[in-house]
Amino acid sequence: MDPFTSTLTAVTSEVIREAARPLIEQGRRELVRRRIRKPVEADAVLQSVPGPEVGLFDALDLLRSLPVGVAQSHIQRAVKSRTFSVLSRQLLAIALCGGTRSDKDRIERGLRGLLLRTLAPAQRPDLLRYCGQFFTLLDLCCTDISKKVRAAFKQADPTYTWGDQPLLKATVATIEQSVSAMETEEKGTWRQEYVTAFIRTYEKIELPDFDLRKRVHYSKIFVAPNFAMLQLDEEPYEPRRPGRGRSGYQTGFHSLVTSVGHTVVLGDPGAGKSTASSVIGCRWSGEGRGICYILKIRNIDFTRSGFNLVKSIRQMISETFQQEVSEQNISRSLLDGSALVVFDGLDELAETVSGRLVSHAIEVASLAYPLARFLVTSRRLGYTAVQLDRSIFHDYILQPFDSGQVESYARKWFTFRSEGSEKQLKKAVMDFMGASESIPDLRENPLLLAVICLLHAGHSELPRSRPKIYRKCVELLLRTWDSHRGIGEHRLDLEVFEIVLAEIAHLTLFEPAHRAGMTESQVREVAVRVLLRDAVSDRFEAVALAKRMINLCRGRAWMFTDVASGPPDAEIFSFTHQSFQEYFAARRLVLTCDTPAELAVEIEKCVLDEKLEIFSQICLALSGEKFVSGPTQVYLHCLRSNAERPSRAQGAMLGFLSRTANLVMLNRTALLALVRKVLRHMSSDTGFNALPVLLRSDYRSPLALRHVIGEALREMWQEDRADLARICDLTPWLWEICLREGVVPLTDVGRLFEGYMHKMVSEEDSCSAEWLMKSLQGRRTPALGDRDICVGILEGVAEQIRTYGIRTEDGPEAPYALFENNPMARLTSRALARHQQLSPDAVVGLVSVAMAFCEVSAHYQPGAITERTGVLYEFMEARLRREPSQLPSGTGNLPRADKTRIDRWCRREVSFFEWVDLSVETG
Repeated sequence: MDPFTSTLTAVTSEVIREAARPLIEQGRRELVRRRIRKPVEADAVLQSVPGPEVGLFDALDLLRSLPVGVAQSHIQRAVKSRTFSVLSRQLLAIALCGGTRSDKDRIERGLRGLLLRTLAPAQRPDLLRYCGQFFTLLDLCCTDISKKVRAAFKQADPTYTWGDQPLLKATVATIEQSVSAMETEEKGTWRQEYVTAFIRTYEKIELPDFDLRKRVHYSKIFVAPNFAMLQLDEEPYEPRRPGRGRSGYQTGFHSLVTSVGHTVVLGDPGAGKSTASSVIGCRWSGEGRGICYILKIRNIDFTRSGFNLVKSIRQMISETFQQEVSEQNISRSLLDGSALVVFDGLDELAETVSGRLVSHAIEVASLAYPLARFLVTSRRLGYTAVQLDRSIFHDYILQPFDSGQVESYARKWFTFRSEGSEKQLKKAVMDFMGASESIPDLRENPLLLAVICLLHAGHSELPRSRPKIYRKCVELLLRTWDSHRGIGEHRLDLEVFEIVLAEIAHLTLFEPAHRAGMTESQVREVAVRVLLRDAVSDRFEAVALAKRMINLCRGRAWMFTDVASGPPDAEIFSFTHQSFQEYFAARRLVLTCDTPAELAVEIEKCVLDEKLEIFSQICLALSGEKFVSGPTQVYLHCLRSNAERPSRAQGAMLGFLSRTANLVMLNRTALLALVRKVLRHMSSDTGFNALPVLLRSDYRSPLALRHVIGEALREMWQEDRADLARICDLTPWLWEICLREGVVPLTDVGRLFEGYMHKMVSEEDSCSAEWLMKSLQGRRTPALGDRDICVGILEGVAEQIRTYGIRTEDGPEAPYALFENNPMARLTSRALARHQQLSPDAVVGLVSVAMAFCEVSAHYQPGAITERTGVLYEFMEARLRREPSQLPSGTGNLPRADKTRIDRWCRREVSFFEWVDLSVETG
């Protein structure tokens, strides 16, 4: 085959393969929806189709007989045209689902018209004869591909039939209309002008920061979400609970862009449906895939008979972009498969429009233009009532953000909001991730994540109190966001609305009859009763206000809305997020409790029933708004009553109070009482787990809390040393706290390197030795007495060594973090260099710790101590060479007995530690 024919046949084969891809992808999604374990992959099928060297297109060497005057570029331009791709796709549809001879005749007519327009220089009789030959070969190739596609799908699912696919049948049915539209060449540059205007409009996203109202390019803030296809046996909406896992067939954002087909994107309020559809449109247009039209469903003029898609698009272009495009051009873009039509907001219909009517109109439009792509966005709630035909559309659910996506968004957000260094940015992101870890149910929602980022940016940290976060979200979602989008009433009193929602939340959370939701009439009845009780004096006004609230919630509110359709007054309303339901229910409970003790009793019921922990935490936080020192009073009551409960129940309550202590404001009395109870309960598993929660570094005033723990430990040491010693044997990390708080003396130098605290609570210091060196140099902000404790520890080491000598013990299992960036080596060298600030006994203790660290370092990470580490290097080199003369000169000023022990250590006559393999240490 000559180069000309080889190139042409390769191009032709590739075009036909790509024409087959959308049909195969459509069938594949159907297999996935049926839960077929191994659905057909388009690439696998297309790779099995013979190429130009061995396939049917070898016969295209007839192209060498093209009439005189026709250049290679002419025929390649015809084959690469969108018209040729459309004709190939239609011919494949006929081969897959069946068609008449007249259907093929129409395609042949379209191919002939394309070639006549493209190969105009040729003699017409020769060209007509060639067109017939070309179509015959094209038909044979499409038939061959269809056989392979049928075989692949038959193997995956024997019940799958192509003839039952509505879009495939519609593709065949619209051949005449499509061929007629493409018989004339499209003129003008309207497509490029429109694409430019479209991208300019939609490539920027307006952040939910209503004070700044900034718009940024989507690449700077947008985080690509994941999607899960809704299976045939799944309902569009099932209320999500915090911590619920992600399910369904997962697909990435890029995959959805490349194979969008006829797709419905469902999401919870604030999940980013509109943003995702805008970015998909920009990607579709910007990557040269075609042209995108975004239609806001609430702006379309629907009648009982439906709507005119072409006219709606033309009106949108005129109003949004100030451009005039002919209906013929729009229709052509829909028929040739280059158009992506986005119907945004199926859940934002006007009250006078029937949702089912709109769905039917969209279905009709999609079948009228089967080669075009259609993307519809809707909330999950209530979609069942307006669900699009599942034989035409595939439903995808926007998945909540995982921790990686949250971190990516936070990084983009703080990059955009600040001008700090990369190190400052990294710290800000880490702080945010740590601070928001306690509210994963909120930060997984993109809109709420943006609100939380705003809160963090505005206060330099995230409020620890959940109610404060919820309150800000309520203000944004009920007032600012809806009014900004032009939906809902923004004159409604937010405080009045909250009172009603609090009552409804309490009923739906605690009354079994209402847990699935409340009907519209029940919501109205509750609203009227609450309004008359707390807000208005006239029943007529209360009824009118209740109706306004319901209208605001229906299809618009982000927290409480209609979730299922029904007859008039029988629509079901419920909360979209359990977090907001618990927040409003907690407000109601706190308001109705007369004393902190009464509130404590209600909280205890929830905790001991092992349910509604977040609700109980919110109640505790809100108690401070009603009662003086409310959280402290509630804590003390819970602790007093807890003493009478069985051990397991005590542990459950102590665990809850420990987890919540960081979220509320407690005075020293309450914290000390809590720590005392936890320590007394250390013999049980639940008690064992409670104290590490209090030791987290991100706790409110962690150093102060650490000293409260130390005070409780000192009391326990004085009352029952044996009991505390027993607990420390079981929990070595507790011994480290006792040491650092000056409760117990150090009797074994090796314990300084154990690092159990680091393993337990991931604190900054790798072990007590590192804590000791940092504290000696003022590398932290120690409380009064910390330095005295450190000096006392070192003097205790000196006393032990003078009394018993250097005793060889089993080597400690040092934490790996001890050697990261060699911080311990540098810290120890600096401490040795500043030994003049210490007492003579403390200097001996410090030198002993340094020698012990040399042994630990030589065993676990030889070479970690280098010349750059300063004085410590001299100790290491002297021991490696067994040369006491190479010890730092300052050791000569130590008492003779202490210097003698150091020299013996240097000559390796004595060691602090012994490992199984001494060759490592002595090498």
